[in-house]
Parts: sequence; structure tokens; C-alpha cells
Amino acid sequence: MNGEILVWLPVPFFLAVAIFTAMRTRGVTDVHLPIGLTLVTVSAALRTAVFTEAIRRAAGSPVDEVVKHIALVVGCLLISAWLAQALDGRAVRRRQIFGGCVGTAALMVFTFSASGPWSVENINAQTAGRPMMVLYWGVFYGCFLWASGLFAYAALRSRSSEQMPRSWGMVCVATGAAIGVLWAVLAISELIARTRGLPSDERFNVLGLEPRVLLAATGILLSVGIIGHLAAANSVSKRERASLRYLHECITEKVPAIVSSPATTGAVASYHRRIQILDGMGTLSHYSTPADRAAIARDYPEASQETVVAHQMQMALDRLSAGESRSESPAIWSDFLADDSALRRLGAALRQIV
Repeated sequence: MNGEILVWLPVPFFLAVAIFTAMRTRGVTDVHLPIGLTLVTVSAALRTAVFTEAIRRAAGSPVDEVVKHIALVVGCLLISAWLAQALDGRAVRRRQIFGGCVGTAALMVFTFSASGPWSVENINAQTAGRPMMVLYWGVFYGCFLWASGLFAYAALRSRSSEQMPRSWGMVCVATGAAIGVLWAVLAISELIARTRGLPSDERFNVLGLEPRVLLAATGILLSVGIIGHLAAANSVSKRERASLRYLHECITEKVPAIVSSPATTGAVASYHRRIQILDGMGTLSHYSTPADRAAIARDYPEASQETVVAHQMQMALDRLSAGESRSESPAIWSDFLADDSALRRLGAALRQIV
């Protein structure tokens, strides 16, 4: 495959995932991922000959590489901030993110400028004899390795708690991140060999693959994995919301004395709907008897817990509609009163039996 095609190949993939994630942004804390991916896209585009040659002719030095490296480093920092937030559940302060990005970029510019003058050759070919560039490359590869490693860890951790086919996207992400780590380790080894005057080849091969093949594979796998995972998660989320909406409608239509929710939207409306569901289930539990569970277990011996509770609720709704008296031994549905995912599964089970 033509080398320039391999250089261009990751660009549309990174651009697509940047646009896709930007369209799914829900708040200020979510913007780090699309902005970081946009900067990675810029970095990938600056590797192409059309930009490299134009910038170097105008500047007379490899400024394009500095811009490319800074864009990638800042992008990695922003992606790492988003990943850390997703893993830990706590948003990273914007001042810390801004300070880290600006400080890192300034440090790279300073070390490059202080190590000059430079010719139009690649930076790594001129690094020998410039001790301050150790800091430059340490920042560059350190940030890349940190973001790639965090991506792989987050993907594997997410996959371990999911079922196929939704986890295939995380498999792609983890594989792409691992290939990125491999490229960085090999690139560091090549750089060390070059600076020590040892025999080295900038186009070192790994199992017959050039570095640009590894970078192209990293970009494609990460992009396809992220888009695939988010699209699959969105599809599953729509089905789960439909199940929760059905449960809410079923309860609010048939259980009296439920306070209507105020005219709100978004998270507030979702909170009020959940409160109504819990109130309705609390009422229905007093119309379910121990005999109901025994009868359901006899008729549906392999039924899941959600299916059993759905049948209990249906029987309780029938008693409530018929005006029967409350049970002296109400059902205990505490497992479903503190878990939104359990409520969604219950709604799906109720839709199947009604």
C-alpha cells in the first residue's frame, strides 16, 4: 500500500469519531473527549506530505513536527481527563486541565526553541547532542503512553461488565490502544539507538509492518471501536428507556393516589418519574401475597427474578382494580427500588407478559 495513503488513512476515521462524540456531548464535562479527538485529528493530518512540505518550506525548520506533537500531547491530556472522569466518576477541574495543557505545550516549545537551530530534517534525526530534547521526547511519549494505556484499561474494564455484542467496540479500542503502546515503545527504542549512535532505521519494521502501518491500525481501531461502542450503547439505552417508560405508564395509569409530576424535562423529569414508579410499586406490594410467588415459581420454574416480580405486579394490579383488600404479608421488592437498571429489566419483563 502506498505510504502516503497509510498516512492519510487514520485522518477521516479520527475526524468521524470527533464529530460523532461532539454530537453526543451532554455537558461541559463531556467536551474534553471531542476536543481531544479533534486535536488528534489535526496531529494525524500534519503527518501528511502536503502539510509537512508546505510548513517546512515556509519556516525553514521542522515546526510542523512541534505543532503535530503538541496537538497530539494536548489531545491525549484531554482524552485522559475524560477517561479519568469516566472511571472515577468525578469531574477533573477545568483549571487543572487548562493549566496542564498550556504548561505542557509551553514546555515543549521552550525545549525545542532552546535546542536550536534546526534544519528542515525530522526532529528525531537531529536529536543527538541536544540534551534538552530528552525532556521534549519524555513529555511527548509519556503523555501518549499514559493516554493509550488508560484507554486500554478503560476499554477492558468496560468490556468486563458488559455482554456481547455491545462489548465488541471496547475490544477494538483496547486492541488499538495496545498497538499504539507498541508503536511508542518501538519508537522510543529507535530514538535511543539513534541518539547513542547505534545502527537504527527510521522505518523499522515489526513483524514486517512499518510504523505508519501501526499508527494507521491504531487510529482505525480506536475510531471504529469508539463509534461502535457508543452507537451500540445508544441503541441499548433507547430500548432500556422504552422499558422504563412502559413501567412508568403501566403504574401511573392503574395505581391511584400517585402524585402527578410537575411539567419538567430532562434529568428532573426522569427523577420524578422514578419517584412515581417507586410509589406505585410500594402500593402494589401490599396487594401481593406469598401464595402468588409460590404459584409463579410452580408455573414458571425457570423464570428470572424480573419475570417473577412482573407476574406478581400483574396479579397485584388485578387485585387492586377489583377492589380487594390488602395483603397481610406484602411482597418485598427492595432489590428493584434502588437500582435503575433493575427497574428497566422489570419494565422489559412486564412488557413480555402483558
